[in-house]
Parts: sequence; C-alpha cells; structure tokens
Amino acid sequence: MSEPKSTDSPIEASSEDRFGRAVLAHDFATAIRQLDPSRGVVVSVLGPWGHGKSSFINLMREQFATQPTIPVVDFNPWMFSGTEQLVDHFFAELASQFKELQDDRLTKAAGLLEKYGDSIGSVAGNFGLWGGLFNGGLALARSGAKRRVGQRGSAGARRDRVAQKLALLERPVVVVIDDLDRLTTAEIREIFKLVRLTASFPNIVYLLAFDRNRVEAALEETNVPGREYLEKIIQVSYDLPAVPDQMLQSELLRELEPLVDGIDGLRFDEARWGDIFVEVIRPLVGNMRDIVRYVLSARVTMDALARDIDVSDLLAMEAVRVFRPELFLQLRDMKLALTETSSDFGSSRKNPAYQAQIDELIRISGPDESVVRALLGRVFPASIKYVENTSYGSSWVDSWKKQHLLASKDFLSNYFDRVAPAGLLSFRFAEELVPKIDTPTDFAKALATVPIELLPDVLGSMETFKGEFPESGMSSAIAALLNLIPRVPESASLLGGLMVMRPQIIVARVILRMLEQREELERADVVRTALPLVRSYSSKLELLHMVGHRENIGSKVVPESDVQPLERELADEILRLGVTERFAEEWDLARVFGFAQELNAGESVVGEERSPDVTRAVLESVHGENRAHSGNSRHVRVTPVLAWDWLVDIYGGEVNLRESFEALREADGDTDLVLLASKYARGWRPEQEDRWG
Repeated sequence: MSEPKSTDSPIEASSEDRFGRAVLAHDFATAIRQLDPSRGVVVSVLGPWGHGKSSFINLMREQFATQPTIPVVDFNPWMFSGTEQLVDHFFAELASQFKELQDDRLTKAAGLLEKYGDSIGSVAGNFGLWGGLFNGGLALARSGAKRRVGQRGSAGARRDRVAQKLALLERPVVVVIDDLDRLTTAEIREIFKLVRLTASFPNIVYLLAFDRNRVEAALEETNVPGREYLEKIIQVSYDLPAVPDQMLQSELLRELEPLVDGIDGLRFDEARWGDIFVEVIRPLVGNMRDIVRYVLSARVTMDALARDIDVSDLLAMEAVRVFRPELFLQLRDMKLALTETSSDFGSSRKNPAYQAQIDELIRISGPDESVVRALLGRVFPASIKYVENTSYGSSWVDSWKKQHLLASKDFLSNYFDRVAPAGLLSFRFAEELVPKIDTPTDFAKALATVPIELLPDVLGSMETFKGEFPESGMSSAIAALLNLIPRVPESASLLGGLMVMRPQIIVARVILRMLEQREELERADVVRTALPLVRSYSSKLELLHMVGHRENIGSKVVPESDVQPLERELADEILRLGVTERFAEEWDLARVFGFAQELNAGESVVGEERSPDVTRAVLESVHGENRAHSGNSRHVRVTPVLAWDWLVDIYGGEVNLRESFEALREADGDTDLVLLASKYARGWRPEQEDRWG
C-alpha cells in the first residue's frame, strides 16, 4: 500500500513542483532582483488561503540562492500572540536573524535596529488616526511608556544610523512575512504599520504573503478602502494563479488512490462513484491543502471500514466530516431521518420531526446546499422525500444492506459508532493536536479547527497523553490553551451531568499533565516562557495560581520560590498599567484586580474608576447562581448572585461601588446584571429570596 502525504507542509524545491509554478516563482524573484532597493521595497504574493503562497515563496528562495546570492530572513508573526508581542519582537527578531547571516555590515545594522525598536516603543493602537502613519506621522506608541529615548539620541537619529549602515550593504536582504491573513484584524494592522515604518530602509525588501480580500478588509477604515492602504505600501505584487480545476481534480484522485490500494475485500460500487465524487466530494475541496487534510483524515476510516461499507459512501461522509464538521454533527443526530423508508412505495407521508431535521440541515449548509442535496440523494435516498417528490419504500432496505451502503440504518450506525461518537471524535482531535505541540503554529491552527462544543471533551482527551507531550513547544502550547479559556464552554460531563466543570479547570488539567512530565527544576522555565505569550491577565493569573502554592487552588508543581517573583512581576505590571479599557476584555477581572490589590498592601486598584465597560466586566466575573431545592421537591430553584463583599473590597467601599453601578446603568440601561447589582446596593441578599421573590 503506497503512502499518502504525511503533512500539508509547503513544497521546498522545484523537484516537488507538480503545477509548473517554479518558472513563475523564479521569474518573479528575478524581477525583484532588478528593483532599486536604495529606498526599500515592499512586494507581495497574493492568493487565497491554501493556494500555495508558502510553496511559491520557497521556490523564489531557490532563485535568491543563485549567484550573486540574496540573503533571506523570516519573521513569523504566528510565533507571537497579540499586537503587543508582535510589536515588541519585530525589531528584535529581525536583528537576531541579521546577526546570524554573519555579515559585519548586517551585524552592525542589527545592533542599531534593536536600539531603534527600543526607542519607538510599541506602535499598537496609538498612532491616532490610521492614516496618520501613511502621511509620515510618527508618534511614540504606548501612552506613558517609560522608555529612555533621550539617553542615546532620538528615534529619528537612530533610524538614520540604521539607514546609513544598511546603505553600505553590497546586496539587499529579503524579509519574508508569511501567513498574514491568518492573524487577527488588529495584528494585521500592526504588521502593516511596522512594515510601513521601516519600508524606506535601504536594501530591505519585504516579501509579504497574504489573501488580498482578508487583509483589505482588516485595513478598511471609514470612507477609505483597505486597498488604498495596500497601494501606499506595496510597490510590486504577484497574484498567484489558482490551480486549474482539472489539475486539482486529478491531484485529488491521485492522492485518494493510496487509501484503497491494497485493501483486501474492498467494497466499491464503481457505478456510484462518479456521481458521488463530482457532486459531493469535489465541490468541498478548494486547494491542495484541502486535499492533504482530507486524505490524512479519511485514511483511518478507510483502513477500519472499507471492507464493511462501500468506499464511495465512506469518502463522501469523510469529506463532510473534514470540511463541514457542523453538518457532520447534525447528520450524526438524524440517523432515522436519513434511513427510514416510506411504509409503501410512493407514499407521500412525511414525519414532521424528520422534515424539520432535514430542513435545518439544508439551512445551515449555506453555500454547500447543492452538496447536501446531492448527499441526501446519492447516499441517503430514503431521505429524498423530504426535499423532492420522490420516495423509497421498505423493499429497498434489504438491497441497501446487501450493497453495504450507508443508506442502511445498520451500516450507518456502524459507521457513526466507529467514527463519529463525540468521545471518539474528540479523541481523534486530541490525537492530532498532541504531536503538533512541538510546532507552535501548527498547534495553534489545529486547535482553531476544533468545534467549540467539542472543546471540553477534546481537552479532556488530551489528558490521556500524559507523559507523551512533546517537550519542544510546550510553553507555546500552554499559552495557546490558556488563550482558549474564554471560548471553552462549561462541561457537565462529570457525575452524569450533576457537576459542572468551569473552562479554566478543564484547561488547567491538561496544562498540569504537561508540566508533570517535566523535571521539577524545568517547570519554572516552561511557565516563565509561556507567560509573555498569554493574552489576558486573567489567564496569566490562572497559570500562576494553578502551579503555585496558594491554599485550595495551587498544585505546587513549581517551587514557591519561583512562583512568587512571577506573581510580583504580574501585579506590578497590572498596577503600572492602571485601569484602562483593555481590562474590559478580561474573563476574570475581579480576580485580577483582587490579586493586584493583595500585592499592593490591600490598596484598591479600581478606586474611583467609573468606566462602564470595566464595571460590566467586573460584575460578569463575580456573577453566579445559587441552586437550592424547595422542601421535598426535586425542583431546583436558581437564584442569580454576586460576590458582594468582594466587590466592595475591590472598589474600596460601597460608595465607589454604587457610583460605578450608576455609570453602568446610564450606559446599559436596566439590564439583568444592572438590576441585580441594584438589588444588592439596596440591601438585598440571596437568603432573602423568599421574601423578595
């Protein structure tokens, strides 16, 4: 049995090029060589995600490697989480790679570049109007940042010294920034600000790769199209041609061949295959990366079931599972609607519940409605009566069973039992995630593909791999999991649903399993490296508390002597930042303020702050429910509550707290949260629920 590709990594050399792009890439690289780099150049390779931009750039590297060679360095924005880290590491990363090229002129320029980066600080969000940057405006970015700019000259003077050193280079340097379209909108903006800020450096050629539509949307400003911003930055661009449809189809068929090659007793109805491939599978595959994902994902299913179930049906369902998992989950819950035939051939009687399920499936299919309709007609003919005036009677059931088709309820149940139950599906997600830990970008991308409703079970499945987590990349993986906390739904899987696990506990269990396999002396370094990659203070604090020695919450996996300085640094950072709108995005803001207050000798951090956004976030983080039975009844009475005494302490007294409530009421009106806070302010407490009603 021949082997399919093992990864969806980009090709590295012309010998791997099956689409004739090497010549195009070499020609574009040659054109770049002919540009005048004396005032800097910004060029781009444009194309939708998965259409081979990274492969195209790798082919360009071959030309750059010919004499006279042009050095190429890479800045990987995926290595850094959030706009502040992007900015903080941009200049340092370029300088580091310049030094590695072992060119004396570049080494000197690198040192100056680092100092220049220190001088201008973070540009995140403080240029005022977006357009100010493009009109030559330059401002120190972080309001109140304590940078010692004046000690060695102004930022402008340092910039001039960098430019002078770079102008002495005998050859330009190409700086590659790939996967821009996978960043957040804020991060895309910061990268383009940084590129524009340094675009005029002599002998620096920026080579950017991104999806034009995604980036233009991110750069959009009121009354100013994002394309205009790109035109101000990019001098030369290359729109990557799409792989011809016929070529993509041939490649898909070629990669599918190893899945069935050598399987003894394979069940394959060739007469059905053509229609299913063209109408169901092919429309879901958009690029080469899709092909690799599909083939890798389907292989396990084929190995397990291709002897029992028709290959055409299996490959159709696997395509839906890989590319439209939400449709797949819906199909899993409607087995009877898919397989139950009419009592008599031609009967028009329809089950209303099944009709509703089919209608919902089609509704959520969106642009793939034709695929879903083809799936129903080709793979689940019993369901076709719910979408058109055709029906199949019970006489068809035996025929479908003899052909080992998924149209048979028994074979469909067999398929879902082997492939689709939530536990197994979650385990397979976990199984794919764990090996990717040693490559942070791959791990982050794979984590983003997990359906939200499966996250608790997927994270729970990851615990199974205790002792097998790759140690390289562990800090980045821990940060990625912590950044995921706001998206993780609560899990009610323990004790038959009687006990709810909070998202932070679900995440903490995985992280602790990771840390436990490291030597005790190494754990502090892992935590220390992970902290800067974590986006929110809530999640940073969660990490320190879970590994620390605080009563009832700390696991003590990191020595207390290592945790305490990290806690002090975090508290100092919070106090230094002050109460800003940034805190409104925190998922556990009350605990963040309480922690900083504790390490600030009990002095309130919030004080007289009246920001409605901050107050709302604080209230949401202390909002909970009391559950109690009424007498001998099994009915559970639910009462919304607030941690009132904690709120009073955080705000430095009830006067400050009530004034903050009033500011929130003016902003939000009488929301449930505002009304609950008002009840507390008037003296109500949960134990009075019977009287207050």
